[in-house]
Amino acid sequence: MNRDTLYKLLAEHYELDPKTDWYQLHGKWIMTHDAVRKVSNQPTPDGHRVKCGTPPTIHKDGSTTGIIGNEVVLGNMFHLIDGQGQSIHNAYAIGEANTDNTKLPYPWAMAYKRMFDRGVLDVLGFAEMGMYSDVEADVFKQPVSERVAPEPPKNTVGRKPVPLPPSPRVPEYPKSGGGGGEQQEAKVEEVFEKSYTYEEFVDAIQEALMSQSGGMGRSGLMSKLSVNRGRFSRYIKTAVEEGLVIRTGEKRGTRYFYGATHQVPVTPENVTVEVVTTSPPRPAPPSPAAPSPPVPTPPKVVEIRPTAPQNGGFSEEVTKSDLDERTSAWLNAGCTYLDIGRALYQVTGAESGQQAIEDGLLTSPVMDKIETLMKEAASSNE
Repeated sequence: MNRDTLYKLLAEHYELDPKTDWYQLHGKWIMTHDAVRKVSNQPTPDGHRVKCGTPPTIHKDGSTTGIIGNEVVLGNMFHLIDGQGQSIHNAYAIGEANTDNTKLPYPWAMAYKRMFDRGVLDVLGFAEMGMYSDVEADVFKQPVSERVAPEPPKNTVGRKPVPLPPSPRVPEYPKSGGGGGEQQEAKVEEVFEKSYTYEEFVDAIQEALMSQSGGMGRSGLMSKLSVNRGRFSRYIKTAVEEGLVIRTGEKRGTRYFYGATHQVPVTPENVTVEVVTTSPPRPAPPSPAAPSPPVPTPPKVVEIRPTAPQNGGFSEEVTKSDLDERTSAWLNAGCTYLDIGRALYQVTGAESGQQAIEDGLLTSPVMDKIETLMKEAASSNE
C-alpha cells in the first residue's frame, strides 16, 4: 500500500473528509480520534473487521511513582478478523497518560484513547504509512481553519490510475422470528455497515432497545448499530413519528425507548385532557314514502393522553456545571483526579465526564453512587 492507495481507501471506502477527519502536518498524516472509531466500525474492502480484546490490561494504575511521576498505562491486543471469524493479523498496543504528555484531568480516558487509536492504525497497516492519531500529542491537534488537507493522488502520463478497492459483499439479512442467537445478531450488525432498508433499521434498533429499560442515548445507539449520524437522523425521525420508537428529552438529554413496551406513567402533572367530538357519516337521503328518523346527537369522547416526562428521562439530569461543582468539592475533600476518573469509568463506563453528559448517563442516582466512591477514596487518602 502507498499513500495514493491509502488516500482513496480513506476518502472513498471509509467516506472520510480530508482536512476534517484527517489532515497533513509536517509531512505526517494525522487522523482524529472520531475518524479512527469510524474506521474501526466498518469492514475493510476485503470484508475484514477490527476486534479489540476486553477488558484492557492495566499495566499501571497511577498509584505508583516512577521516573515521570504517577502514570496510567493500559494495553490490549487488536485482531483483524476475516469473514470466517479467523484472526489473520494481530497487534498489541499500549496507551499511557501522565503529567508530561497530557494536560487534561482524565488520565484513564487519555490512556485508553491512545491505546485504541494505536491498535487500530497498526492492525490495519495505516501506521506504517506515517499515519498518527491526534491524541498522540497536543501539538498534533490543529483547529480546522489551520489544517492542511492531504494532497489527492495525481495520475500523470505513463502512470496507471490507482484502482479502487472492491466493494465488500453484503450478507443476506436474517429473517425475523428465526433462531441463530449470537450468529443472527452478528449478521444484523454486518448488514448495517453498507446496505439496509428502513424496515431493517427499525428491527435492529428495537432489538437494541428491548432490553434497555432506562433507554439509550443517540451516541450509544449509533455506536451499537454502526450507523453514521446522517442515516440515523433520517430513519429515527420516521420511526418516532410512527410510534415504533419513543423519544424523550431534548438535545444532549435525548433518550430513546422501545415503543412497544415503554409506557409513560399517568400522573395529574403530565395529563392533558382533550375533548374530541366525533361525527358519524351523513346518512343517505330518506325515501319520500318513509320519514327519516331523527339523528341522535353524538356523545362527547374524553381522551386522556400522557405527556412525556421532562429532563430527558425519569431522573433529574446532571449538567456540566453540576459536575464541575461536584468535582471541586471532591478535590477539596482530598480526592485526586485519578480517583474521580476511576469512579466515573466504574459507574458509567464513560471515558470522560463530557462523554457521560453527552450520552445522558449522569443522573442524580448515578451521581449518588459516584459520591459514595469519592467518600471512600477521600478516607483512604487521609
